[in-house]
Amino acid sequence: MKRLSQLILRKKGEPPAEKSSETRPDVRRSAEKVSAVESLRRLSRNYSEQLSDRGTSNEFKSTGSLFGGNDVDETTKLILDSKKGIVTVPELLEELMSLTSIVSDEALFNLNDFLSDESVLKECLALLTGESTCDVVKECEQRTTARERYSYQWILSTLIACGPKELKRTIAANDELCDYFGRFFESQNAADEVMTSNVVRVMLSVLHTQPAKFAANLFSSDSFGSSLVRSIRCHSVSELLPRFISSKEFYTKNDLHYGPPIVPGILGLGKGKILDALADKFIEALDCAPDGPSSSREQIMDSAASASSQISIRVMMVSGHSSKYIGDPGSVEYYLDEIDVLSNPGSLARTLGASLLKYQENVDDYFGLSMAMRGIATILEVVHQGKNSDSVSILQQIKKLNTSKVEEVLYSNLESLQGILRNHAQIPRTLKVHLVELFMNMVRICSRVSTSINLFGTTDGPKI
Repeated sequence: MKRLSQLILRKKGEPPAEKSSETRPDVRRSAEKVSAVESLRRLSRNYSEQLSDRGTSNEFKSTGSLFGGNDVDETTKLILDSKKGIVTVPELLEELMSLTSIVSDEALFNLNDFLSDESVLKECLALLTGESTCDVVKECEQRTTARERYSYQWILSTLIACGPKELKRTIAANDELCDYFGRFFESQNAADEVMTSNVVRVMLSVLHTQPAKFAANLFSSDSFGSSLVRSIRCHSVSELLPRFISSKEFYTKNDLHYGPPIVPGILGLGKGKILDALADKFIEALDCAPDGPSSSREQIMDSAASASSQISIRVMMVSGHSSKYIGDPGSVEYYLDEIDVLSNPGSLARTLGASLLKYQENVDDYFGLSMAMRGIATILEVVHQGKNSDSVSILQQIKKLNTSKVEEVLYSNLESLQGILRNHAQIPRTLKVHLVELFMNMVRICSRVSTSINLFGTTDGPKI
């Protein structure tokens, strides 16, 4: 069977190079194209040797074109349009990996017909989520560097996430395709941060294209929300959770402007009591013994606090959105209970109390306290911004946030927080910064607490 690379060497209808390139300009151009492709392949084979294994955080950024030029992009369309049955997902994956790790827009467009087939999409998602494997995947898994091991994952996620909207619409509307994501987060594969980040990359692209359908299909399983919380160690999951509430309105200059609410997402997260689940996960990690400067324990607390604050903020800002709700099942009153649950940061306040006790037991274990304070300070900062906004709609939304539980926790623990602040010279910089941010926002927002904070107005107060 012919390899795809053999078909790349000449375009459809182009005759073999029988004459010298000196007498045939078109043949000379064809030879130049072949030379360019071969040069790119040689470069690709040495690509991994030139890279250091720097981890996985920024290893998969796009910087160019997958096929190195329009010559091979056109041939890709020729291959897939030929309908000769010689192209399979593993073959396509192997060919893309043999060139480079970047995908051009034109190449993705040319692959649309091939990827739009439901059976092909199923195979791609099965490989992406680890439900199935092939020789190409097995070969990658044996390689030494993280970039090489996960290159097939990055290519698969790019083919879908950066592909035409029709691909995302197909996934969002198909129960069987959506089930791949649910099964992934129920499996052990979700513990792999790089694999999870690539899966989430696809999910975010689908959610952006068809938010209501995709969220409704995912949350049709009552356990989907809790399975996401189990994977909260992965930072990408903490970014995904708030996106089920609403997308960011990037075309506005106001940080508090969001898109229309996604009703199936709000219902799913609210009924699943996602904020309580995140707080429980935070406290569970807090009770574990510290195991290093960048431990999974710290990643869990960081992501859980961040996701909790962003969920409350988004629900607060979109619950009275003037535009039509996405996926609106009827009356707004239908989901007011879920809105109230998600906009109440009481669960995040619970993490502050628990982490403060942990800090009092061991002053070296301050990370949880720092993250809890950061989460609460973020919410209070948004309230402050909203109250000073020129937008009437934002002012109306800010009034809906119930900060009573936050104020209660802050007031009951004020003496302990004051004690930490007075000993500012002995506390780590990270804790000091978040503590000061918290106090600044308490003074602005929490009237009951700010009265007691005035005790710091004495001459022997801390100077930070």
